[in-house]
Amino acid sequence: MVSAAIVKMLWIGGISIAVSMAVAVLIRMMVALGAHVERVARRGSPPEARVCPVGPGISDEDVAVVSAALYAAIGPHRVVHLAEAGRGRAWVSEGRASHHTSHAPTHRPKH
Repeated sequence: MVSAAIVKMLWIGGISIAVSMAVAVLIRMMVALGAHVERVARRGSPPEARVCPVGPGISDEDVAVVSAALYAAIGPHRVVHLAEAGRGRAWVSEGRASHHTSHAPTHRPKH
């Protein structure tokens, strides 16, 4: 009776080890496939640069500078909207600024 329980315990342990290894291999393959797909996507040619209409008061040079900075920082993305903040939407920029500063890392001196 005790030997049957030990055999069953070893059998269940072996099955759980086999299932865990199969899941680990599957996850590893998915990560490798994702990395491969990302590398292939990065090798493609960069998106074609197009001049888009901008709002009044914004020069083409400003759009070019912002677009170049975004491309250098985060890669090939499009600038969807670029405009001056109006008086009615000042609370939006203030809220964003306070949100970013509230989540900014603080450096406290060590005691």
